[in-house]
Amino acid sequence: MVQSNSKEVYLDPNKRHDFVLLFDVRDGNPNGDPDPDNLPRIDPETMHGLVTDVCLKRKIRDYIIVTKQGEEGYDIFIRSETFLNALIEKAASEAQPDLAKSSRATISCLMPKNGN
Repeated sequence: MVQSNSKEVYLDPNKRHDFVLLFDVRDGNPNGDPDPDNLPRIDPETMHGLVTDVCLKRKIRDYIIVTKQGEEGYDIFIRSETFLNALIEKAASEAQPDLAKSSRATISCLMPKNGN
């Protein structure tokens, strides 16, 4: 295994990044299953709790939002209870204000009137 002291290896999105996240939950529900009334996910063979990759990603995103809020390069696009269309429109208007306005006008012209 080649070791590098450079952060470039860790910042390269083209390289696979594996990690392990260990946490302990007692008398709690770290990742409820929506099908059986949000009961904890359990491996039927070992009776150990399971946590999905989606849950881990949410925990990491929430941690970054809390600890790095306002720092450049740490803004999170996928947030809980947020409509992505509003974030996309905001980013488009900041990047190219004239293009964003014309796109909205084009889209509104193509939308049916009165729900028809």
